[in-house]
Amino acid sequence: MDIKGGVSGNINAAMAKGVEGAMIICPFMTEDYESSESCELELNYAKDRRVQIVPCMVQEQSKSGGEYRASGWLGVITAGKLWTDFRSVEDDESKIAGQADALLFEIANKLNVDTRGGFKPVKPPPKPAPVKKEPAPVKKEPAPAKKSCSTCCSR
Repeated sequence: MDIKGGVSGNINAAMAKGVEGAMIICPFMTEDYESSESCELELNYAKDRRVQIVPCMVQEQSKSGGEYRASGWLGVITAGKLWTDFRSVEDDESKIAGQADALLFEIANKLNVDTRGGFKPVKPPPKPAPVKKEPAPVKKEPAPAKKSCSTCCSR
């Protein structure tokens, strides 16, 4: 998430490429995310392209002190979606791991991936390019020595 404007180049082209190559988008919902025009544009583009959205709630309290709840454009897009709660996991690796697993299972569920035997890659990893072997050098046999005949050649 680039809420501070650190992306260089054409940000719209970069976002479009990311969305068009995505099967799922996981917005990490905070007030900063919600106030970002780029994040709004990107998530709306994902929705328009029917990319599945699996939201994650990250911010516990709003800047005004109450509980943070997505509102406006973000509230509309994520309304009714099951979100993964990362709000109370600060500095607790076991809680972070547990919620990360919950997120992975939600993503796997959306992609119809069978997780009974653990996670398996959706696509097999690409095969390495075949190594080109140089053809073995052809050994040239020396030409046979010429023989002289005994009738006409007296050498």
